[in-house]
Amino acid sequence: MIGWLKIAFAIVCFAIGAACVIGAISLSFFVSGSDAAIPAMFGAFGALCLWITYLLLRKVRWHDD
Repeated sequence: MIGWLKIAFAIVCFAIGAACVIGAISLSFFVSGSDAAIPAMFGAFGALCLWITYLLLRKVRWHDD
């Protein structure tokens, strides 16, 4: 039961992280130099979510041996 919950939470974290990283890349083309902190914050939050996804999925057994 816990394994499915970890997988579901990891999928949600991956979706949020990927969206934030894509948003940061997109925003970086349309902001001035003084507003560079906005895409950096999106990128940092996205990287944090993707790292949490990795930590959640690294010990998950995907099949029975």
